[in-house]
Amino acid sequence: VRFHFHLGGYVLNLVDRALGSTDSSPQSAFLVTSWLMGGVFLMGGLIVAVVEGWSAHVMRYLSLSLAAPVMLFFFGYRELGYFSLSIAAFPLLLRGLMSEEETSRVKYLGGAGALHGVRAALHGFGLVSLGASLVATVFSKASFRSRLGNATTVGLWGFTAYLIWLVGYFLVLGVSVKAGHATGIPFRRLVEGTSPSIGWWRQ
Repeated sequence: VRFHFHLGGYVLNLVDRALGSTDSSPQSAFLVTSWLMGGVFLMGGLIVAVVEGWSAHVMRYLSLSLAAPVMLFFFGYRELGYFSLSIAAFPLLLRGLMSEEETSRVKYLGGAGALHGVRAALHGFGLVSLGASLVATVFSKASFRSRLGNATTVGLWGFTAYLIWLVGYFLVLGVSVKAGHATGIPFRRLVEGTSPSIGWWRQ
């Protein structure tokens, strides 16, 4: 597996194998995975709306979030960008930061960190969201001790959910991990096209 999207690559491999690992299955695996992740995205938005009582500010948040994958993540990485975005993580983070009860605060902040961590495991761009959560936590309105504790909770759960899968790769599956794009940040120009080789995660 490639480290920059170690869990995402493994998911694509599983879908590819389920489709028979034929010459055409990699392209179908991209489509099926995008449908699955799209369903997860919409389900997360529905859960947020229900929990927050369909309030006006939550509906504005959901509207912006529904545009975010197309505007920010699909460009350049249309086949994998949706891996990295969780629509429910930031509402959980805000609930944790606003909670006055210690148990609830740790639960919500830990949940937000874990969601960001899993998304970062699916695709490395999820680390941007985890970093943003840490910044928001550090600059929240609270005492220095509380902010430090909150950031530690988010970071601990986030990086654990991001890296815990490596244990399974090495000890359970016996597969190796390559750096992939983890050694750099690949970009392409706004008007530059791309034609990736289908099935490159098999290599």
